Amino acid sequence: MRTSFKRSSLTSEDGTRATCGPIDALGSGHPDPRIQDEAKRDAMVLVRDIEGHSREEADRRARKIVAIAMQRVALGGDLETPSPLHLPTTR
Repeated sequence: MRTSFKRSSLTSEDGTRATCGPIDALGSGHPDPRIQDEAKRDAMVLVRDIEGHSREEADRRARKIVAIAMQRVALGGDLETPSPLHLPTTR
């Protein structure tokens, strides 16, 4: 059973009109290529956004680690510095 819809138009607040076409391809299993392209673009934008935030977070954490290491070195390195272990030599 195939249902078709009439073309309708909508008016937005700023006075522009948007047209909605038929939606008879909804259940056919073949998505509209324009919708697929738009979804791919949206996904790529989302991935880039997540990567950017991840990069910023990694940079922030790395700077914090380096700052802590520099502070420890500045204190003389006495914190958690292992003493050398002398092993007997075998000849």
